[in-house]
Amino acid sequence: MMANRVERHMIFATHPYYPMIDEYCFRSKNLYNFANYQVRQTFFQHGTYLSYNKLDKLLKTEGMDTDYRAMPMAQCAQQTLRMLHQNWQSFFKSMKDWAKNKDKYTGRPKPPKYLKKDGRYVLVLTNQSCKVVDEQITFPACFQGFRLKTNMKGKLQQVRFVPKHRHIIVEVVYKIPIPTQKQDNNRYISIDLGLDNFATIVNNVGKQPIVINGKGLKSANQYYNKQMSHYRKVAKQMNGLDWTKRMSKMTEKRNRIVENFMHQASVFVIKHALSLDCDTIVVGMNKDWKREVHLGKRTNQAFVHIPYQTFLHQLQYKAAQHGIRVIVTEESYTSKCSFLDMEEIKKQKQYKGTRIKRGLFQSENGILINADVNGAYNIMRKVFPKAFANGIAGVGLHPIRVHVA
Repeated sequence: MMANRVERHMIFATHPYYPMIDEYCFRSKNLYNFANYQVRQTFFQHGTYLSYNKLDKLLKTEGMDTDYRAMPMAQCAQQTLRMLHQNWQSFFKSMKDWAKNKDKYTGRPKPPKYLKKDGRYVLVLTNQSCKVVDEQITFPACFQGFRLKTNMKGKLQQVRFVPKHRHIIVEVVYKIPIPTQKQDNNRYISIDLGLDNFATIVNNVGKQPIVINGKGLKSANQYYNKQMSHYRKVAKQMNGLDWTKRMSKMTEKRNRIVENFMHQASVFVIKHALSLDCDTIVVGMNKDWKREVHLGKRTNQAFVHIPYQTFLHQLQYKAAQHGIRVIVTEESYTSKCSFLDMEEIKKQKQYKGTRIKRGLFQSENGILINADVNGAYNIMRKVFPKAFANGIAGVGLHPIRVHVA
């Protein structure tokens, strides 16, 4: 079985090839907008969709081909059109789902918009244009000798140039073989996600629970939100702008902090699972937590903007490399039911345990357990009711705290 992996590089504005690549990304934006105009006009005026093949043929005709021919290669132009096609397909898919499940959305899905006039768009080259020679990726002649060192160990698929503020991220996409999933050995870990305790990790093999500290991530996120609120207000008052270069720079810095944290946290979880010989990771998530939680203004500000889905995605693809399965389950009532009393995880008229103060949960017979640890154990029980068939003697009740970034 094969899976895609991505190696990332950064090209800053001081790089000698930055102006050339930036110009190609600018042309990609021009083509995207011109093509999107054709699709939107056809859709709104005639109620039909201009498919990728028809659009590609149309934009090659004389008088319509200026932006198409401005691209460094025809394949680059086709990849830009394919990305536009994917965006429209996502819109149609969302419209169908919206018609059946309006409660999942905050409003009617909107068709793909035009990109900013002075903006940039992704530039994609396939493995038909790029080759790996002596641990370097070589590019076509139109890239004027540009080369990229790579550590990739698989088969090259494509290279994506993703424009950002004053730098470009180069994503090298390649395929690697991944092992088949391991057989169930009845050794599991489960994770309860949160804020101060970003991930509370428990197991059913008698080892002490672990908490990945999330206070630094929460603090960075709150600082970013506070600064953005300030500069958004200033920009509106002074220039009538909604977005500035300073805000772009702040956002990219914040995103790098978050991405690094998610990477380090997911690596830690995988290493922990391997050290315990656990073949399954259970993660508790609520699909509606982004829109429905009401935890107070400051908490919501941090909670809504922390991308737990990014963590989950990174955890899943890293787990696949080791044959570890990741199971996601909804976490309703896991924090209210008592793990130590083996209480059935559902809504009860009266719960056996109670949360006596911040961070502590008391069982029916008075034993104290960390509240997040209680929730994490119950998340495991939701998926594997017999995970503790041999009893709970020796399970860890209080976690150790670790820092990953």
